[in-house]
Amino acid sequence: MPQTIEIFPWTTNFETGIQEIDEQHQVLVRLLNKLVSHLAFQSEAPEIDEVLEELKRYTVYHFETEELIWHNYFRNDPWEEWHAKAHTDFVTKVIEFTAHRSERNYEEMLEELVSFLTHWLAMHIIESDKRMAKVVLAMPSGVSLEKAKEIANKEMEGATRVLIETVMGMYDKLANRTIQMSREIAKRVTAEQALQKVQIELVRLRDEAVAANAAKSAFLANMSHEIRTPMNAILGFTHMLRRENPSEEQADKLQKISTAAEHLLSVLNDILDISKIEAGKVELENIDFDVDQMIRQVSSIIALRAQSKNIDLVVDIEGLPKRLNGDPTRISQSLINYLNNAVKFTERGRITLRARVIDSTEQDYLVKFEVADTGIGISPEGLGKLFKAFSQADSSTTRHFGGTGLGLAISKRLVELMHGEVGVESTLGQGSVFWFTARLGPAAETAVPAGDVMLIGRRALVVDDQPVTQVIHSQLLRRMGLRPIAVQSGKEALRAISSSGENDDIYSVVLMDLIMPEMDGLETFKAIQGMGLSHPPVCILVTASAEPEVAVTALRAGFDAVLVKPVSYDKLKETLVNTLVSRETQHILAQLPEGDPFEILKSEHAGTRILLVEDEPINQEIARMMLEDVGCIVVTANNGQEACEKVPGGNFDLVLMDMQMPLMGGVEATREIRRQIAGQELPIIAMTANAFAEDRANCLEAGMNDFISKPVDPETFYATLLKWVAAGTTPR
Repeated sequence: MPQTIEIFPWTTNFETGIQEIDEQHQVLVRLLNKLVSHLAFQSEAPEIDEVLEELKRYTVYHFETEELIWHNYFRNDPWEEWHAKAHTDFVTKVIEFTAHRSERNYEEMLEELVSFLTHWLAMHIIESDKRMAKVVLAMPSGVSLEKAKEIANKEMEGATRVLIETVMGMYDKLANRTIQMSREIAKRVTAEQALQKVQIELVRLRDEAVAANAAKSAFLANMSHEIRTPMNAILGFTHMLRRENPSEEQADKLQKISTAAEHLLSVLNDILDISKIEAGKVELENIDFDVDQMIRQVSSIIALRAQSKNIDLVVDIEGLPKRLNGDPTRISQSLINYLNNAVKFTERGRITLRARVIDSTEQDYLVKFEVADTGIGISPEGLGKLFKAFSQADSSTTRHFGGTGLGLAISKRLVELMHGEVGVESTLGQGSVFWFTARLGPAAETAVPAGDVMLIGRRALVVDDQPVTQVIHSQLLRRMGLRPIAVQSGKEALRAISSSGENDDIYSVVLMDLIMPEMDGLETFKAIQGMGLSHPPVCILVTASAEPEVAVTALRAGFDAVLVKPVSYDKLKETLVNTLVSRETQHILAQLPEGDPFEILKSEHAGTRILLVEDEPINQEIARMMLEDVGCIVVTANNGQEACEKVPGGNFDLVLMDMQMPLMGGVEATREIRRQIAGQELPIIAMTANAFAEDRANCLEAGMNDFISKPVDPETFYATLLKWVAAGTTPR
């Protein structure tokens, strides 16, 4: 919308008292304000020809009308002659404007027009027309022309003269200001146009960068899958051959093949990590973790390598909080990079892992991690080359010790994501101290256990007599992945639970309202307890009362938990995880026997029926051999579609599911299988070469229970298999 301003608003000060003349004057004042608005705001202005045409119409109609009125009263008086001459001068000026319009700058011509019309408003309309109007209005009372002119002159002194001077002063200020504004606006318009061009270019470059990152990410994912698949074959067959009692010479060669393949896999992981970081694909976790446990896991990974070289490994983490909040996986990755280098470049002496809090606030701790060694050290020239991708302090180290130089670059990028810094102090021949800092938050006093993915697919019953509450609670449960059904009374709840047992699609969770007609929540719960269910649901009482006595009564009656309305998503999810998922997960883990998973599977779980879904023949053969080694009965499917056809009626104890397959991939197949066997507990484990964190998340979101990355590590494979096979021997 064009901005307008009435620098000369029409008021009684401008009125002559003769309506016909005032209406014509208003036409001119409106045109003047329109031109002033354009100069002030650079708003839309009419074409100069339109302005001049309007002024011509004004002179023709107004001057003729006004002069006729004055002539009827003044009869060739000098005042009439002066007035007529002013009109002639106005017409001459308009003709001059018209003649030179094509030669003049538009803005300059508008400024001159505004100046001309403003002076006309002040010196003619107010000074002359208003004075003559006072004579015309006085004469009907019987006074003479001369007396009326005398009266008009007196009335025009004082306030009217001040008004004229004010109008002229306003214009002088406006003229100076508008010229300045016009120039500034012109500069601003030019600058804005240039800025828009830059912004358009930046958007184009951003879109190109986003597309390039997407293409790079897709390429990396594909490359990872394509390399890991043959790597899985190499490591898998090596593992199988080493179990066949090879000769000493053969065992040595198999060990070398395995070592080389693992080294290649390590290089691949480094390349993927650095590429993901550069593409902005790495997202840090913020979870509570046990510091001692993390350090123990890191040191245990390095301990054997250090012992094989007779190097002492010392851990010193005095003064650290017991638990912290951050990303323990990425901290561990950086520490392992440092420790691996320390072992690689140290022939004797010791390696020390230290950690200290060097600063703290109410929100977080600044923790410094150090790895000190007594190795070969680094020259001053070499220090500047560290922490750069594909760079090492000395090219001779690559020939002697191997490595790509990516580990330190990855550590640096990860540490920066944790709002920390990296550094090193070293003396050639005397060892090095590599360090990094990370900002870590305090752990919550009570951590909510993980495992909410196990909520997906479970059936839930909402019991409430209020339809609105039914909808709200059902929506909350559906967001968590459960399958809710709502009923409005205790009797309907009992019928629903009873009928669910007939088709084995039992309810795992019941949200029970307290106050309901006929049968309240406590009575309904007691009736459920009396049904003798083999797998009773977790029952949570939902009440509008915050009185402690209500919760105490419900918990004593046997309810698993009590929630007060309104129920929030986070509180409901936390309660379900604590009462359902955490309890069941702990029960599963408690049932796992101690010992070698391979031997336990072979001796105690032979005959386990497993559906192996894998499209790659070599990978299928390796997985089959590993499963049959522990006595499993293996049925294979070459893609997700075949798996969906074989699961119903297959009586399988577990499914191993690849992700990328023709016809139907693993994620889609898992969703379809969960739909087919809704309510049944069939563990589905992803076994895939897609190794990114988002791949794991996609698997779990689709309804898979666990994730094994290719190339398959036998120990991890059998331990994961045992966890779910053993869990299946007891009700879940």
